[in-house]
Formats: sequence, C-alpha cells, structure tokens
Amino acid sequence: MCGDEKKTQTDSTRTPEDWICIATGPSLTREDCEKASRATAKVIVVNDAYRLCPDAEYLYACDDRWWRHHLEDIRANFKGELYTQYHNDSVKQYADREGLKSFPGKGSPGLGLDRIHHGGNSGYQSINLAYLLGNLGEKPGSRIILLGFDMGNTHGKKHFFGDHPKGMQNGNYSNYVPAFNQLAKDLESEGVEVVNCSRNSALTQFKRGVIDDYTDQIGGCDL
Repeated sequence: MCGDEKKTQTDSTRTPEDWICIATGPSLTREDCEKASRATAKVIVVNDAYRLCPDAEYLYACDDRWWRHHLEDIRANFKGELYTQYHNDSVKQYADREGLKSFPGKGSPGLGLDRIHHGGNSGYQSINLAYLLGNLGEKPGSRIILLGFDMGNTHGKKHFFGDHPKGMQNGNYSNYVPAFNQLAKDLESEGVEVVNCSRNSALTQFKRGVIDDYTDQIGGCDL
C-alpha cells in the first residue's frame, strides 16, 4: 500500500461522527423524531422512544424487566439493532437468548471506556453506548445530540407516554441529574461535544441547542 492510500484509510477511521440519542422525556415530540430520522447521523432510541422513531439504527434499554414487557412489540415494529447492558450472568444469558447485543455494565461514575457506566438511567447509558459503538474517543470533533432528556417532570408527566408499567423505575431525577457531571467532563476530555436539544431539560452540564439549528449540520444532511 502506498503512503497516500494508507493515509486516506487512516484518516477515514478518524473522521468525526454525529450521533443522536433520543430519550423518553415528556417534551419529546414526533416532529423531533422525524427530523432525527431524516438526518444521516446515527440514532439511538431509549426505551419507549422506539414508538416515535421506529426507523432508528439502535434501541437501548438497560432493564431486563422492560425488555420482557416490550420485546414482542419491538420485534413487530422496530428493525434496528437491540442493545442492553448486563451486570450478572442471568441478565447476560437472557440477552443472548433473546438476541440482544450487550455490553458489560458497571456502577462507576463518568464515561465507560470499554463498558457502559450506569448513571442510574438508560438515557445516560445511551450516551456511553454512542461513544462505544462509534469509537468516538478515536474521532475528535464527534458530536452527540440529545433529544427527550428532560430529566424531570414536564406538564406533570415523567415520560412522553406517561409512566412505565408497575414494578419498573419511573425516574429518580434528583439522583440522575448530578450523575451527568462527571460524564460531561469525561466526554469533553475525549474530544466529544454534547449538545442538549431537548425542548425542556434539567441538565445544565451540556451546551444547549435547538434541533432546528443543526439541520444543516447533523451528519451533513439538511433535515
């Protein structure tokens, strides 16, 4: 391989990427999801957000109870890749048996460089997943756009669909929000910019934006 060919190959593996993580905050709208779907950025939907964005490349949920409740509907209505985390052999075996791809999970603060750090919620973990799937630590200038990261009640609701079924966690936001402090610092150190385009959000750790401001930028696609 000549020097120019080698340089081109190396540069392409380090090209910055755009990712969009869509959580289930009550301010999330179908319009937001349609804009994300039309972008060339890679999209991760979190939990029930697949219902508003069925064309996303990835669906992430951390709770095996959630998967057990929704998996039949997901298989009928979502064609992307399914991801979760595991913290014991039983959950890993369930993921393998049901065809869920998985990363080991850990209850450590900040960004997991080879596993998913919990942060107490799937939205947090979806950001870590974008970092891992995109190998963003090797692609300085990459960006993660957030939608539906309210991290609090909006109009009296915890999620755009209401509440999770009985027996599932519906949001301990007083613990969730501070967990993003170290995650934000770690992502900045890795050269990854995070822009929170959620319509309403309690998160102050990331730059705020409006999704329409990025219509000419996300993945180089005009939404």
